[in-house]
Amino acid sequence: MFNLCLVSLSLTSVTVFEYANGPAGSSLFELNFPWCITIDSDKSMLITDMNSIRVLRVYPNQTSGVVVASSGTWLQPRRAVYDKNLVDLFVIDGHFCLMTQYHNGSLTPSTLFGSTCGASTTQFESAASFCMDLSDNFYIVDNFNHRIMPWNATSVVGILLAGETGVSGNDSLHLFNPQDITLDEDNGFYYVTDTFNHRILRYLLGSAVSTVVTDGNGAGIGANQLNEPCGIYLSKNTSTFYIADAANNRIVRWCLGQSAGMTIAGDCNGMADTASSLLNAPLTLTMDSSE
Repeated sequence: MFNLCLVSLSLTSVTVFEYANGPAGSSLFELNFPWCITIDSDKSMLITDMNSIRVLRVYPNQTSGVVVASSGTWLQPRRAVYDKNLVDLFVIDGHFCLMTQYHNGSLTPSTLFGSTCGASTTQFESAASFCMDLSDNFYIVDNFNHRIMPWNATSVVGILLAGETGVSGNDSLHLFNPQDITLDEDNGFYYVTDTFNHRILRYLLGSAVSTVVTDGNGAGIGANQLNEPCGIYLSKNTSTFYIADAANNRIVRWCLGQSAGMTIAGDCNGMADTASSLLNAPLTLTMDSSE
């Protein structure tokens, strides 16, 4: 085991929204347990402000957000994504296990699929995250059921793609509480953070058999290890992953094919704090179009 800390980017952050180390709140310039952030093509941020039961859209250089979705049919917004035309907003709820759609700026949602939490092909349980492909199909990370479920927007029935429903494991056919997914449609792959197995897995699109791409060296703080990785971002320009290594309180950059990653944000030794150079259990991450 080795603990190599190589840095090529600044390890100091800048707060772009909310008070620096400020209190939780529900006004338009405050957050209360922000769960996930995405950045759209116009560089606005979508923030699932979970304990305030809303989704905020924050435009560049603004100090307050706009509510684009709020409590109506859900209680725990986990992830919010606009379609490629920035017309329809999709929000997944981890409490009632629903996928909802907000059409063209409407604040009234419609339910696309899901109704009650469960393990059938019409249900999911918790749902840590999701992504969409170029055909607007959904890929649900059904973490409590240890599986990945694709869903067509016109169907109420999902398909078991990866993992085994309700069964955790650490072989090439199983997952253990997966938390995030990203697609590489150009090369025909998808990648999953297999969180409690402390590894990143790669699958051929349509396949249920995985390959470990981050070595799978067990939980640890070493440069060749992860500890409960949650969020993942795949660079569109290079074969590089950016991983929210939650239990290590850091962001890791890992080049595909390499045996170790590089800490680019947070502490190399896993220290958590509110200082601008440190993180505390980062769950998700994203980049704008310029990466």
